[in-house]
Amino acid sequence: MTTETITLADRPGALAGALEAILLKSADDGRPMLVASLAVDYAAPAAPGATLSLDAEVDRATRSLVFVRALAKLDGGAVAATASAVLRVVGA
Repeated sequence: MTTETITLADRPGALAGALEAILLKSADDGRPMLVASLAVDYAAPAAPGATLSLDAEVDRATRSLVFVRALAKLDGGAVAATASAVLRVVGA
């Protein structure tokens, strides 16, 4: 499992971008990967400047695909968003 604490930037898509980054980081096993599919479900408002805890882990990995999921929580413990992705291994 990969965990990070971030302060949300003041720009559109900041939370989605942070979730994509941690999903890729959690799947990093040395093979180059590209995002084939990304789904983000928002559960609670996260204003710019909010501190969030991001957790991500690999659900399953094959020779050519890696399935990962992530959770973003606000300081108080409320879930701000969940995300899942399918990553394609380049050249596999």
